[in-house]
Amino acid sequence: MEEPPMSNNVKTRTLWRCSDASWIDTEKDCDCMALTMQSGGEVFAVVVSGPKGMKSDSFVPAVQAAAAALVAACGGDPSVVGACTADQLDMFDTGDQRAN
Repeated sequence: MEEPPMSNNVKTRTLWRCSDASWIDTEKDCDCMALTMQSGGEVFAVVVSGPKGMKSDSFVPAVQAAAAALVAACGGDPSVVGACTADQLDMFDTGDQRAN
C-alpha cells in the first residue's frame, strides 16, 4: 500500500522527547552521534556520521538538510525545515554560512 503524501495540515500534534544524545566512537576514520527520540510510546534512533573530529555543532546542519530531503521525498513541503523548495535541496542553506 502506498503512503499518502505528507502535508502541512496539522490535525493532531505529536510530542517528541530526546531521551539521549551520545557519541559512538568505534570507527577510526569517522565519528558518529546517536540521538534517541521517544514519541507515543515508541522509541526511535537517528544516527549521524561525519569526519573524525566532528564537533556537535557540525552535525546539526547535516540533520537539518537530511530532514528537508526526507520531507521532500515524502511529498511534503521542505520549507517547514528551512529549505526553499524541493528543487533547491541540492543547495540547502542551513544559515551557518552567514554572519550573525
